[in-house]
Amino acid sequence: MTGKEIKYSAKQSLANKNWPSAILITLIFIFVSCVYSLVSYFINIIQVISSSMNNISLWVLFFILGVIMAIVISPFMVGITRWMYDVAKGYTVPLKEVFYYYKSFKLFKRVLLYLLKICIRIILWCIVAIISGILLSYVLHIIGVDFAWQVILVIIITLIPLIILPLMFSLSIYLVIENDEYNINKCIKLSVQKFKTFIWGLIKLRLSFILWVLSCLLLIPVLYVYPYFSVSNAMYFRKFIEDFSESELDLK
Repeated sequence: MTGKEIKYSAKQSLANKNWPSAILITLIFIFVSCVYSLVSYFINIIQVISSSMNNISLWVLFFILGVIMAIVISPFMVGITRWMYDVAKGYTVPLKEVFYYYKSFKLFKRVLLYLLKICIRIILWCIVAIISGILLSYVLHIIGVDFAWQVILVIIITLIPLIILPLMFSLSIYLVIENDEYNINKCIKLSVQKFKTFIWGLIKLRLSFILWVLSCLLLIPVLYVYPYFSVSNAMYFRKFIEDFSESELDLK
């Protein structure tokens, strides 16, 4: 499917009695994101104050609170992705399905395990990038490259994993959502293997939303753009997964 066809199908799926729930989910998402950001900012301030006062116990306490907050909210965020994916399949999805991963401890644990494995991979690659950046900086210093250029190159190298890896792993979340029995490691591995196949179509689709994203600066359009973008993204990967062979989807 072309980008236009995907976006048209996404709008048709949302028009299937899903718009009211989509708007409400967007409002909840904005509220949760704002609360999380404010609480995180408050925790960071307390940690800075605690560090300056050498109060390690208070710093650790608020660090733990931040981790707990992230653990509680993460399944809801993945639940939103799952809701959008079900809409992309053509279903009329009830609002309560955004809380799908709170239905059992097994589902809750599965989401957290997936996110943990993704985070570990990104952190490890970032460490490799940082070490590579430091070594490059040392080499550039020896050959007499200007310090400003050293800093710019090191920053670019360090940022590469933060840009590439989320895209590389983007298919895996939909595979995890597709079937609760799919092995998480196999889903991530397949996403990496198929990266070159889906990346350019995904980038083209997301770039086509630039003007829509800019319109969100006016705030109100976000109620339309967020569901439209999310379902289009889910629609792209749904069509991609449908083209897999049975052997490729043997992920249990």
